[in-house]
Amino acid sequence: MNPENSLTEAAGSSADAAGAVTARVSRRWLLRMVLVALAGTAFAGWCLVDAKVAYPRFNLRAAEHNRLLLAREGDRWSEVAARNGWRTEFRKEDRNPDGTIVLKTPLDIGCQYVMMVLCLGAVAAIALRVLQATGRSMRADDTAFHTIDGVTVPYGDVLGLDFSRWQRKSIVTVRYRDGAGTRTTRIDDWVYQGGEDVLREIRKHTGLGQDSPGRPAPESRASAAEAEAHPARPASTGRPADAPGNPTDAATATAPPAAESAAARDPSPVGVPGTAANTDPGP
Repeated sequence: MNPENSLTEAAGSSADAAGAVTARVSRRWLLRMVLVALAGTAFAGWCLVDAKVAYPRFNLRAAEHNRLLLAREGDRWSEVAARNGWRTEFRKEDRNPDGTIVLKTPLDIGCQYVMMVLCLGAVAAIALRVLQATGRSMRADDTAFHTIDGVTVPYGDVLGLDFSRWQRKSIVTVRYRDGAGTRTTRIDDWVYQGGEDVLREIRKHTGLGQDSPGRPAPESRASAAEAEAHPARPASTGRPADAPGNPTDAATATAPPAAESAAARDPSPVGVPGTAANTDPGP
């Protein structure tokens, strides 16, 4: 999507009777954030189960296995495991060279709590971001740009558009005059569906960013790839340069050197000794 091209109205934007374009939170972005939050919550729950249930049960099972092995009663392990409802097998990486099982340490259990806290912190940040975005919108009408913070910026106060993150992140930074100073706000077309339409309206009314690089259209990228794969070839006459019957190429290939041409044009008189034209054998 290139803001310089003619664009169709995005599904998340709307236009009222006055021609204002509004961008609201993207459903696609919202769905992705919800899925990431659910995955983070599930992983945090997994860490909690490991720390509170799985690791202590593993240590209990491993300790009994080690006790029987050291007491040379290893043949009773299957019976004891069946009586307690335990699995009899351990992973190879949990075994010591002597056959005993490595217990989970307090550090192992503590790491599970740390990972749980980190996951829940990320989920909380995502939830805050979603709540913040769903309550916001941006709008552009015939007189002003209304930012996601609720600030109304007349087009005459818009000072510049920064497209440095447009191609990678679909973000344009808008710099505008606010009283005696300047402030910035963002148009994020990934978070706010219809943001590109709002940007188009700002550019139309301010004339800013007309020479800024936009995202190349898919057909442009395909044409560039085709040109790179099949470079243009020079025009050919249909026969090799040294082929008979090609007067131009033959003349070029057989043209005498400059020195030989000069000798051929040398007006030396006949009979002068040392010249090719001298045929008189002399006295």
